[in-house]
Amino acid sequence: MKKKTVLSLTGWAGVLMVLSAYLMVNAGIIDVKNLWYPVLNLVGSLAVMACSWSRRDFQPVVLNAVWAVTAVASLAAMAV
Repeated sequence: MKKKTVLSLTGWAGVLMVLSAYLMVNAGIIDVKNLWYPVLNLVGSLAVMACSWSRRDFQPVVLNAVWAVTAVASLAAMAV
């Protein structure tokens, strides 16, 4: 498979992870204090960043970098 295709699929997987975390919280399936919420947001945002970076599309990179830092902060707070 071509690198461009892999990066595109990675980006789409990331979008699905971030959206599924959001939808599960809003549907009451998980709580924001559930470990899956920040994990899905962190992995999803990193995947979107990788795809966006490869395309030199920097607005989503910045947005998802902030999203990833927020997810890491949530994970750190859970560890305490």
